[in-house]
Amino acid sequence: MKKLLLCFVFLFFCLFAGINVSAQTFSLESITSYPFISEVATSAKGQITAFCINKRELRNIYVAEETGFTLHKITNYNKDEGQEITDLNISPDGKWIEYVRDADHGAFDESVARNSSSLRGKIICVDPGHGGTASTDHYRVGPGGEREEWINLRVAQLLKKKLEEKGAKVIMTRTDDTFIPLNDRSKIAVINKADVFISIHHNATADTSVNFPIIYFHGAASENLAGVALGKDVALALQKYFYNKKISESLNSDYTIFPENGAAVLRNTYGIPAVLGEASFFTNPSEETRLKQEDYNSLEATAYLKALELFFNKPIPVIKPMQIPERIVPFKVFEEAERMNQAALDWEKDFTDGEKLMNSNDTNDLRKALNLFTLSAKYFPDSYLARDCHLHRAALLEKLNEPEKAKEERIRVKEFYVNLN
Repeated sequence: MKKLLLCFVFLFFCLFAGINVSAQTFSLESITSYPFISEVATSAKGQITAFCINKRELRNIYVAEETGFTLHKITNYNKDEGQEITDLNISPDGKWIEYVRDADHGAFDESVARNSSSLRGKIICVDPGHGGTASTDHYRVGPGGEREEWINLRVAQLLKKKLEEKGAKVIMTRTDDTFIPLNDRSKIAVINKADVFISIHHNATADTSVNFPIIYFHGAASENLAGVALGKDVALALQKYFYNKKISESLNSDYTIFPENGAAVLRNTYGIPAVLGEASFFTNPSEETRLKQEDYNSLEATAYLKALELFFNKPIPVIKPMQIPERIVPFKVFEEAERMNQAALDWEKDFTDGEKLMNSNDTNDLRKALNLFTLSAKYFPDSYLARDCHLHRAALLEKLNEPEKAKEERIRVKEFYVNLN
């Protein structure tokens, strides 16, 4: 079986932050006439060009900046292992280079290697969330009138195209603005024996300043190992390809927002590696404007593509029978529509005020702090602060001589909130 190593190099760091890379000056004409170039890639704006050059069977990546065309060697493979370098790409901002290093020592079929991908032959079920609900879901619309289901479908269609270009078979749960029951979406994935299920969503909240990604897996982290692994890959890819910066992210169990039995599309596909991704908040006015643009939708689709390539390039963890969530007392949260009211705006202030009180020796202050953390977690149960809300609740319950409830909270944190730091 062919093994593929998907590699990333941070070009900006290598070229401009003092990393010791070898440099030689060539003309573009002399480089492209070099007899042993096997790959060429150029950044979207054309400032950086990358090459794979084979010198005496040692294949390495070189990059050249448009200004002066100085060639930098950025990899240092110094042993001939017969490993071809293929699928050379540069991120749109020119900061990252991606390539596949092929560990197959057998015969080399250039036409296959150039199209090699960990996605080839995989069955991916892409679920554009919601659809056909404009008359009923009045809160799923941004301040400028853009509806979530429209954004979800655009991103899903772009992802479908990108996946198919990599050789994957894509099954869509909907292809237009039509309502598809949740159970039917799950059945589509199961009947088609999908290797992965990706449900694409975008988020809403009363706080219009909020914008960060939230990814959900079903059940408990120690049981749904594949879901957590896929969720981590999605979180990493969204940060790298969509936001292009370090941001706060949440990777949570769907029991954080549906505490009785999780989200239907994830519950009914349990056994298949699956996540539901809320890439950003369309209730943020600036983000809504960006989400109307196809180029921006394409960046998000690329992030999902890269996450799936990375996921299938590693051994896939197991998914154990689900037992733990049934043992955890549900933490009742406000319904989705309720989280859009004005009281929900205080989710971050409640957390900050609670932290100010939690070290007090006064029992009344401790109870106030406990209530503030509870409110923050109820109004924004999947925020990047929710995990800490429950950790603080556990500490306060210990101080208030409620050890069993404190233990319950710690289990909730361990199984329902994944620490991405």
